[in-house]
Amino acid sequence: MITEILANSWRLIWDEKRLMLFPLGAMITSALIGCCAVLLLGGLFMGNLGDLDLQNIDSWSGADFPLNETSFDETSPTQWLPNLLATFIFYFFYFATLSAVFRVLAGETYTVSGAYERAWSRLGRIFLFTLIHLLIPALGSAITFFSFVIFPDLLAVLLSFVIWLFTYALLYFMPTIAVAEETGPIVAIQRSWQLVRTIPGTVILATIALIACAILAAIGIAIGAGILFLILGAFARALIALWALALFVAIVGYFLCLWVFSTAFSAQLYQYAVAQLDGESPYTPDDIDEDAFHKAKF
Repeated sequence: MITEILANSWRLIWDEKRLMLFPLGAMITSALIGCCAVLLLGGLFMGNLGDLDLQNIDSWSGADFPLNETSFDETSPTQWLPNLLATFIFYFFYFATLSAVFRVLAGETYTVSGAYERAWSRLGRIFLFTLIHLLIPALGSAITFFSFVIFPDLLAVLLSFVIWLFTYALLYFMPTIAVAEETGPIVAIQRSWQLVRTIPGTVILATIALIACAILAAIGIAIGAGILFLILGAFARALIALWALALFVAIVGYFLCLWVFSTAFSAQLYQYAVAQLDGESPYTPDDIDEDAFHKAKF
């Protein structure tokens, strides 16, 4: 079953190359926001640097180099806002990708702009899912921290592992359920817990298989890049620039394919889990014709 899902996910990449426009949009958006953040932080740093009296500094210790401390405070927006923004961007483009993937799996046509419009219309819900996605692991981390203070180390480690598994189960199907069943975050979390409990062994094996595929693909790119470097370097050093360009394209292509591959994999695994739990055809988004949906053959 897992091998068939892997094969279907890989086949979907080749048949629906337009899906790569979603992770590409996420990469471009993140890069633009990152550049703006760097410029903003650079401006703040230069402003702090201008206030220093460099001639009277005896050493470069923290006491003699007093940058704006509020910029590094844990409660400062510079600490939590980038994480919140990055997670929100991920969820927005991931919701759009899932919307398109479900249509492909249902045998229906889709448009990139239509998927973006559906994600945009759910902007408030996406923000709620972003907050939940950040709060649950933060709560788990807080419990883990206090467990090491209260309990012996071995018991605290075991408790931390249990908390990690519980958090993983709560969040595993959450975004997929949000798109397919049009639910809020609380219902999606409860539903995710039910689905993971229905097929726990399959979820573990699927996670291992997905990670293994990602690692093998990365190793293949690294080996191919090394061989290409030796070949081009043997002809002329000027060709190294061509190698760097090829490596950049390969890395970008790797992440684009991995995004689509993992999204298609999660959507199909969700369909299988729903079929096992409910004993009926997998859920599809409300605006997809249910009669056109094809139940995956496992």
